[in-house]
Amino acid sequence: MAAEDVLTKLERFSVRTQGRLAPVARWLTAMVQLFQPQLRTLLHDRDAALKRFIDAHATHDRSAVLADRAIDVLSETSAHLPTRIAELIEQP
Repeated sequence: MAAEDVLTKLERFSVRTQGRLAPVARWLTAMVQLFQPQLRTLLHDRDAALKRFIDAHATHDRSAVLADRAIDVLSETSAHLPTRIAELIEQP
């Protein structure tokens, strides 16, 4: 899925369950919401990397590119909870 399509779904992302997994579901939902800026960047960087790979190999077969096991990391970033919380506190 393209970055914007994934991001649209992430805006409504929520894991709901009952019982002993409920705290994990709440934590996962909160982390996805908290790190949305990083996820946005990761997804856009991923799409740009895929486009570069497709262009470099003169192919339009996106499914073949996605199946290429030589491609394993398309984008990355750090996710440090204290830093992210500090960023939120510092926002006007």
